[in-house]
Amino acid sequence: MQDATHIRMESQTARRTGCAYSAARLMYWAAAVSVLVICAAHGASPAAPADETIVRVYPRAVVGGDEVKLSDIAEVTGQAVKLVADWQVATAPPPGGSRNVDLNRVQDLLARRGVNLSRWIFRGATQCTVTRPERMAVGTAGRSAVGGDGQTNSATALPLSDNATGATRTVAPNSLEACIRAHLAQRLANLGGTPVVQFNPAIRKLLSLSKPTYRFRIADCGNRLLGLVSLEVTIFEQDAVKQVLPVLVQISLRKQVVAAARSINRSATIEPDDLLLVERTFDRIDEIGLSDMAPLVGQRAKRFIKCGDLIGARDIEPVPLVTRGRLVTVWVRRGGVVIKGAATAMSTAGFGETVLLRNAGSRQMFRATVTGQDMAEVPGPENRPVDTLALAKEKR
Repeated sequence: MQDATHIRMESQTARRTGCAYSAARLMYWAAAVSVLVICAAHGASPAAPADETIVRVYPRAVVGGDEVKLSDIAEVTGQAVKLVADWQVATAPPPGGSRNVDLNRVQDLLARRGVNLSRWIFRGATQCTVTRPERMAVGTAGRSAVGGDGQTNSATALPLSDNATGATRTVAPNSLEACIRAHLAQRLANLGGTPVVQFNPAIRKLLSLSKPTYRFRIADCGNRLLGLVSLEVTIFEQDAVKQVLPVLVQISLRKQVVAAARSINRSATIEPDDLLLVERTFDRIDEIGLSDMAPLVGQRAKRFIKCGDLIGARDIEPVPLVTRGRLVTVWVRRGGVVIKGAATAMSTAGFGETVLLRNAGSRQMFRATVTGQDMAEVPGPENRPVDTLALAKEKR
């Protein structure tokens, strides 16, 4: 009897414990659901651990440059934001066009770059439609993203705007900032384009100083034109030196350069429809492309050029007018006498280049200047190896 009573009491205690556990569990889930409901009502998300990164993808975005960065298509918060926000996730569509950037593509790219996706939280749209205007208006943001609420978030501003905040503003013509900008524009005048200037935040308060209360003397501390440039600024007040301070300025150059309007195969002759002018921003002088399309038309591509790639002098070569092994018409001038003959080309050359020729009759080798398709001219009487009589006989 005592054992039965003991077993019955233990059973009742277990039932009471189980009920208490179930009630506690129910209260926990109820509290969790309440938090989610409150966050959803206020458009917020539950806080993530400090070591996690949250990516909220926008359904639509607008860019002004040639690259689509992670910060263009998504709001990134968390520990890794400073590192990954400027990572390129896609190539921008051509001006006036649009393209879709899929979330799976973005995740694959992040994984290839070593990101531990288990510590990342992705929210928002599964893909972002990126649009690129034909030409950004002056004074507007260089790229912007449209969130689910339809609001536009500025990301990058054009010149004469506050690069840190993206807000456009007016620069007083007599201020220290205007004087520095004018000095830098004069240094870059030979390069063309528009300087994009970002100032060191440490001197931002001094940029509003203006004439005639103050005068400024700006000196270069090196020959570097783009990138991180060092200046020395002397501030005068009533002809007395008030302050001499070093100024660090980040300078880029926005310029229209030649790019491929479509893919160009290797060894293909470049036509006018193959080229277009695009606006790019450069941080190094050796990366600045050509701004004139005329010298490229009629030249031959040395490599396969993808649509949108910049085209430089190293990417082209003259179209050969004389090919090795072909018969070339040769003009030889001796005083007032002009002799027309023929020879075999032993090398390949373009217009204005020197080609090596061989006289089929005498087997002598000589050089001539290419003047047209399968045509060359001996430059002068100093080229003695030419057997003019044999040339004439060979032509006949």
